[in-house]
Amino acid sequence: MDEFSFTVEGPSQPAGYPRPTAALPTDSSGVVTLQNDGRIVHELRVGQTLLPGGGYEEDLLAMMEPQVLSGTGYRLLGPEEDAAGGPGGLSVEVEPGASVTLRLSVPANAAGTWEMGCFITGHYEAGMKAELRLE
Repeated sequence: MDEFSFTVEGPSQPAGYPRPTAALPTDSSGVVTLQNDGRIVHELRVGQTLLPGGGYEEDLLAMMEPQVLSGTGYRLLGPEEDAAGGPGGLSVEVEPGASVTLRLSVPANAAGTWEMGCFITGHYEAGMKAELRLE
């Protein structure tokens, strides 16, 4: 995470090739680390069907029941605690320079393309979103 994008780490790609896309297998668990390399707080939400005001109608992050394995400078927030001002479910906020490692349980019935987004005011509109494929 940085101003204003998500970057997926993976094998280096030759010039002209697209960056790696985030992908997780369905019906399994995976470990994901969110590192905020930016200068301001960022959040992660994952879902489909964008809601007015931010967030997603289908909240994949909540369905994956994130378990924190390690980290500092993060907050796991439910809709009633939402600091980004949008509706739309579970989010993980990460402070500048901080990181959090999560174990995610990917449901078997969640195959398809989902979106990761940051709904801190102005971030999503500035392009802070990326594709997540569940295969």
